[in-house]
Amino acid sequence: PERHSLEGKFLHCIGSVYLAQDKLEEALVTHKKALKIYRKTIGPASPEVGRVLADIGDVLQLQGKYDKSMKKYDEALPIRRAALGAVHSHVADTMYGISVVKFKSGDSAGALECLREAHRIYTACGTSSEISRDTAQLLATLAAEGN
Repeated sequence: PERHSLEGKFLHCIGSVYLAQDKLEEALVTHKKALKIYRKTIGPASPEVGRVLADIGDVLQLQGKYDKSMKKYDEALPIRRAALGAVHSHVADTMYGISVVKFKSGDSAGALECLREAHRIYTACGTSSEISRDTAQLLATLAAEGN
């Protein structure tokens, strides 16, 4: 049967609920279904595809699957930049996710670089979300430690 992008949106929302409930495997499966539908119905370069790829990266990061997580973030970032512009809070969110994976993978220098880029974007677009505040706080802590 013909799929509609709303089905992808519903699945993406359900995956987000699973993530909030810490049901990571269910979140991953549901996000992957949403991704498949989005790619077929609204195209592989849509903001929705970028978002669900980043959300899959988040889930994989929480599962400790850092290589797979980084691949999803690396796939999401250019889509989000192209669809939303380089200075957008969702691009910064993806950079923040990449910084977490780099840090947990032992790449502190790479993590710091991504964290600085995320902070620059948040500042440029005037975003004041929990993640943007966390980014600023982490950078201040690292600066106080001499990094």
